[in-house]
Amino acid sequence: MYLLQLFVALSITLSATLSFSAEIFSDNFDSHSPSCHTGGSVPAGWSMWYENDVYTVRDSIMHYAGEISTPGRGGIGKSLKIWRHSDWPAMNNYSGGLRYDFQANYSNIFIRYYIKLPLILSFDVSDFVKSWRFNTTGGSGEIYLDFRQASGGTDMRSEGSWGIYDGGPWVIILDNNGLRTIWDGNWHCIELQLGLSNNTLNFWVDGVLKYSDTNRIWQATGYFDFIQHFAIGNCGDGGTWQNSWQAIEFDDLVISTTYVGPGDVVPPSPGPIPSPSTGSSGGGGGCFIATAAFGSAAEPTVRILKEFRDKILMANDLGSSLVSYYERTSPPIADYIRRYDSAKYFVRICLLPLAGLCWLSLAIGPFNTLILGIFLVSLIAKRRTVLNVLRGVPPCG
Repeated sequence: MYLLQLFVALSITLSATLSFSAEIFSDNFDSHSPSCHTGGSVPAGWSMWYENDVYTVRDSIMHYAGEISTPGRGGIGKSLKIWRHSDWPAMNNYSGGLRYDFQANYSNIFIRYYIKLPLILSFDVSDFVKSWRFNTTGGSGEIYLDFRQASGGTDMRSEGSWGIYDGGPWVIILDNNGLRTIWDGNWHCIELQLGLSNNTLNFWVDGVLKYSDTNRIWQATGYFDFIQHFAIGNCGDGGTWQNSWQAIEFDDLVISTTYVGPGDVVPPSPGPIPSPSTGSSGGGGGCFIATAAFGSAAEPTVRILKEFRDKILMANDLGSSLVSYYERTSPPIADYIRRYDSAKYFVRICLLPLAGLCWLSLAIGPFNTLILGIFLVSLIAKRRTVLNVLRGVPPCG
């Protein structure tokens, strides 16, 4: 009788333990205090911030490299924001990432989180930028998810992909078309299964399986030890970010021993996605029309327009709104221009004087350019008046 009661008690305890053992760790970031940022408080459940650079002021605005602040996904709660601007933080450090240490031995895990990549966000780098790194207790001991630049270019959004690396060959789990689909300024659900003990690597985007290998030979083996720099790390060589404040956002992280799924929130429909030939090769989202007209993002006219956008338009709310509207509406126009040489020629002629004004604004400032323009218009008007008087024509008005 006592043995039967002991068996029942053990069964109930084991069942309860198993029912709650699926979730290893989770964080929706909503309950953390405003002091949770690099140089400040470490959020509960995490081990540390990576703090090569804690904060800086650019464009008269201060941001921490990593901070937990409002709003979160869906405009409610909070999210983890990794802030970047031009050469800060340097692309060879880990500023803003968080570290999590596993409290038990796990060799088959699922990780689910949401990511928001702004269209204006840019990695100008010719190698790779690390997302996160799982460290394990055996083999190579490291599993990376990286933004991978393998085309020889520098613009990650237009040419890059997502790859997994653990000491063996790179495995591309999301090609450039897929990467640009989630690099659209909307929230997207990212899920991976890292099965060291069952030779499995699975990858989902918004609940849709995008990559699956159930016979993978992992170079990293053993148990998961900790996560480094969730969710942006360093890069493989020098590079720069876009010339404006942009945050890569993360929310609703779950690490589990079972599949989690994207939840009950349907991701928003992505905006227009430019083709690889219309993406930019420096300074953020694409100058789609100019790139289509001149045939390359490296053309001087295109680069001037991009620099004007990043340094002047993006420095104020009105300019940012204009850029956002342009990026939503211009890809179809760019596609039309790309198909017809006559359209390319016409647009080039129209853009050259505009590029000249942009160059002047960058050189002497928008206000001085405006004053100079008013002066030139007044000078031309006076010259016409003088010529009309000499010709015996009464002045207008």
